[in-house]
This record gives sequence, structure tokens and C-alpha cells, in this order.
Amino acid sequence: LRKDVRLFISNPKTEKASYDVYAETLLALADEQNLDTDAIRSLVSGNSQRLVTGARIHHREAPQCLYENRADVAVIYYHLALRYTRIFPELFEFIPLEGTVENPQASAKNIRTTYHIGLVGDGGKWGKQCVEFMFSDDVSRLYESHGLQRP
Repeated sequence: LRKDVRLFISNPKTEKASYDVYAETLLALADEQNLDTDAIRSLVSGNSQRLVTGARIHHREAPQCLYENRADVAVIYYHLALRYTRIFPELFEFIPLEGTVENPQASAKNIRTTYHIGLVGDGGKWGKQCVEFMFSDDVSRLYESHGLQRP
């Protein structure tokens, strides 16, 4: 809410799903901490010159925007922040919305996105093998190493 901080967030029209998650999370956390939710709502709705939105693909634009000093902070999914700080530790700092970097927490106020996998019909030649692979221990460990929950 500081007047000198510019926020990057995904575009509400072209990336509505991520924008909604980020905006809802900020509003819920502000409410939980007794902060001015109307000011947050105004900021994320685009009624502020302190808001910078992506044009197409926020997970590519957010780090670029921060690097080019067009924004001071970006609200992004945990796994993206983890990736940016692993690749460019000298350029980016990871500040979890709840918990710590080593032990991030996610309350009901910190919105999570859940994806599903399924087959259409019998899944064709490779469908069942793909589903089995996606739920394998190898894939679960890979997801976890990148900050995602195990399938």
C-alpha cells in the first residue's frame, strides 16, 4: 500500500485465471491483517498508476518488469518465485506472503490453484501410460523440487 511501491500483476483480461488468484489472495490477506481492502481493490483493479500489468504471459513479463525497474514487486505463484530466485539469486528476492522461504505456508486466505488430469474415452494409445507416469514417484519428486505439490 506504500505510495512508492509499484505492483506487477498478470493482466486481468488476457490472464484472468492467474489475475483472479493473485487479486483474491491480496484482498484476503489484507482483510486478515486489517489493512485497507478498498485501497487494495482499487490498486489491483487498475485504478492506480502504481499498477503494472502484463500484456501476454505474466510468468515471463514479471521478472523482466522487475529487472527493468518498471515495477518494485510482483505477486506470482510460489513455484515461479522459486524458479526466478534459483536462476538469478543476485537479481531477485523471494518474499512469501505467509511463512518463510524455507517453509512457506498457505492458509485459506492464500489462494491455491488446483489442476486435474483425466482421460477422454479410453485415452488412446498413450493416455493411460501418461496418467500413470504423471502420478509416479519420479514425477512427484520433480514437482516437489520445483515448489509444486505432489500430484
